[in-house]
Amino acid sequence: MPSKLRRIADVLVHTPGDEAGDVTPDNRKELYFTDVPDPDQLRQQHRAFIELLASEGVSVHQVRDKYNGPGHLLRDPNLYFTNDLGTSLGDVFVVSSFQHPVRQPESLVAENVFNNLGLRTIKLSSPATFEGNDFTFLDHDTALLGIGPRTNIEGYRQLRTLCRERDITLIPVPLVPKKYYLHLNMVVTILDKGMALFFPPVFSTEILEELDTIDTWIPVSLGEQRTKGTNVLRLDRGKVVAYDINPETNACLRAHDIEVLEIEGSELVKGGGGPRCMCLPTAWCD
Repeated sequence: MPSKLRRIADVLVHTPGDEAGDVTPDNRKELYFTDVPDPDQLRQQHRAFIELLASEGVSVHQVRDKYNGPGHLLRDPNLYFTNDLGTSLGDVFVVSSFQHPVRQPESLVAENVFNNLGLRTIKLSSPATFEGNDFTFLDHDTALLGIGPRTNIEGYRQLRTLCRERDITLIPVPLVPKKYYLHLNMVVTILDKGMALFFPPVFSTEILEELDTIDTWIPVSLGEQRTKGTNVLRLDRGKVVAYDINPETNACLRAHDIEVLEIEGSELVKGGGGPRCMCLPTAWCD
């Protein structure tokens, strides 16, 4: 089971191509960018992220190398956030069903790439919407699902059925729509058994009581939540990848004996995501 509490072995990424230059002051909001990135710096920072993953022994697969569908579908500035494409339930990958038209073609890309990787896939039925960044494992047999701007109630119902068939308990987490957190993975990262990084305003007392297996909650400030301090990539027990633009959060992680591998994030963050968003694990170490 890919509980995400095991070491990552293989990942799917997408280094931005010419489409990075398609983001302008006029369309950036429509494309969900907080600002217009410098295309060259964006690509450079993403390549540095990939080099770090490879240096940690992770096998890295590029979307464009595993895709053989219509080429124009890859011209999508949001595609470097590959964790949005779906999630693994162990024996099957659930392909995301995007709510917003600008992102709906990514479902076609995901199905094509997952199939070419030899992964079994399933897609939710309309009117369900679901994005991979709203799903995370809490432990081996419990998962969380954010319900809000990107994943709706019907998406939760259908995912709950899929999870029950696999003896996974799915806990819903309501997300009040905010421009600086659209997904569950923007407000919580499970670091290890009993430890999580989180943005406190999202989590009511009732939810925290339900998540009683977490006894160490590391809070992230509003300022650094907006620059994706909560969105770190857990590589292995006690080791994460994080943006260098969140020094307060990174210091807190280190104070809890978490090794923080920093990457430059000044341009990457303008797309509205963090290191975890940029990486879709497809296999884990035993």
